[in-house]
Amino acid sequence: MDNKNLKELARLVLYNRSYFLSSPLINPEVLQISITNRCNLKCKFCSIHKYTTSEEEEIGLKDIKNIITIAKNQFDIKELILTGGEPLLLGDDIVRISEFAHKKNIRIILTTNGFLLQKYARSLAEAGISHFHISIDGLKNTHNYLRNNPESFSRAVESIKYLVKIRHMYSYNYSVGVAMLMLKSNINQIYELYKYADSLGVDIFELLYYLPDNTEFSVTDQTFLWPDSNDMDKFNHIYKKIIETKTENIQFDKYFDIDLVCRYYKRIMHHEDWKCFAGFKNFFITMSDPKKQGRFEPCLFMCKAHIPLKDYDYDLKRAWYSNQAHKARIAIKKCQVYCYQKCFSLPLFEKAQRVNNNFLKSFDLFFENYNFKNGRQCFFHLFVAGRI
Repeated sequence: MDNKNLKELARLVLYNRSYFLSSPLINPEVLQISITNRCNLKCKFCSIHKYTTSEEEEIGLKDIKNIITIAKNQFDIKELILTGGEPLLLGDDIVRISEFAHKKNIRIILTTNGFLLQKYARSLAEAGISHFHISIDGLKNTHNYLRNNPESFSRAVESIKYLVKIRHMYSYNYSVGVAMLMLKSNINQIYELYKYADSLGVDIFELLYYLPDNTEFSVTDQTFLWPDSNDMDKFNHIYKKIIETKTENIQFDKYFDIDLVCRYYKRIMHHEDWKCFAGFKNFFITMSDPKKQGRFEPCLFMCKAHIPLKDYDYDLKRAWYSNQAHKARIAIKKCQVYCYQKCFSLPLFEKAQRVNNNFLKSFDLFFENYNFKNGRQCFFHLFVAGRI
């Protein structure tokens, strides 16, 4: 067994044990910062505008850099996700943040609607962005309708073209991804957008899962945007077409779980089908706060735990192991809200668990995926050696 796979196994086991104990035995692997709640679009599927704060209520550049430094020192964070709202509304500060994190050897992912991206693309590339995650939710008319802006599609596409162009010109080492939210109005355009993104030189194509209210997970009422069973039957054929298609540049999301996604949209998914590791895997911070102190939110808006970082003197480790965070993790474990957010899942482990609920047998499957001959014996030796 090589060291990389050994570490991956240990990481998955530690996350699972953390979940069982409602207490983390492993550092968060991702620092995710919602830089702003402000956005330049008002999309039909997004509720962030309900929580919009002013620029004056956002924590400044100095504090954000301080948080990144502490996360690196205390957790050895390897990845930083900059999100919003629309992060590019920070202007040059988003470049400075990226540059600062890159110098600390942190991989940086920027999520954006792409509207303002071309203006900052070169500076962000120089600053060391690792991945541009650009949202496009259909072909031109559909995307513009969903985004409530007649220029949104063309602006995003021109940004992608420019990123691909300068990457070749200056040998930048970043990837470009298109993320598409699966909605009733765009199911029939998924394959066409996939092929179009490939022609643009995009590297990764992801499908994201719709929440009726993406700022209040407890709202589960179906809306006019929710695909029905017939839509998902169509999608099954579309998915087969996608994975059978040879492409020039693009790769489909390797962690996409067709069975689980269809069960989710058909509303037959059960809580046993996946395990939510919110509060264990990601350290999520929102910087938009009327009290200007920043908040650690173990499960975004679901468990109602808004843990002010100022209360812990911006000591992230204290906040991570705080009683408030512990209570939030217990609430997450008991959560019965109907949602599926893959950013809080561990895909390989979840696949194994769904095949067989027996814990050891699930690890047999996990090891089998990595061509290990005797999964249980390896796991036993890891346990005895105190590595797990």
